[in-house]
Amino acid sequence: NDLTNFQRIFTSVVMDVANHTIKFLFNAAKQSCSVNPILSQIYLDTMLQQSNEAMVDLARDTKNKFCQHCCTIFIPGHNVTVKLKSWRRLSRNEKIETVRQTSNAKQSLNSLIYHCKLCNRSTIWPGSRIEELKSLKQKLKQKRKVQAKTTATQTPAQTRIEKKIKKEVSGHIKKKKQEIVTLQSMVDVAKKTQRQSSWNDFFM
Repeated sequence: NDLTNFQRIFTSVVMDVANHTIKFLFNAAKQSCSVNPILSQIYLDTMLQQSNEAMVDLARDTKNKFCQHCCTIFIPGHNVTVKLKSWRRLSRNEKIETVRQTSNAKQSLNSLIYHCKLCNRSTIWPGSRIEELKSLKQKLKQKRKVQAKTTATQTPAQTRIEKKIKKEVSGHIKKKKQEIVTLQSMVDVAKKTQRQSSWNDFFM
């Protein structure tokens, strides 16, 4: 029991240290990419080595931000071009690359292609999944049904009251806007008169 607890504590400490070092190296690479790109490549290379040694899987948000081949931070419009392609239009090699990146690539509706201008190589990542799109469509349908029910359950008297309230509120807002405009014009006139009087006193 003591050995198992010690092993758990030791592995947790090692994982925490590895995560902190990976975050530090990634932030350092991002900060130094514009000043010294070679140094940022070294930071990313060491980060990948640390993640492989500690068996830590990098998040997809971090993987998308640098090239997997030459370890350069992506700067949109400068050293990378991003394209969106559907699964049907992908070539055989591109499909193999997406399947290699994730196991659920075949369930994706499209894929993102990051083409690095420095090494002239591309990395492909799966885009939005079909299941996610289906769930979003179902949610939208449910919202529309609820809205239709609420409008159908309202009586004509309730709709009339709502219209009256909206008109009253809009009229009140217009009146307040007009009052603000008149006050602003009065303030501008007062400022002009003060300036003229100050200039007259100065010349007198």
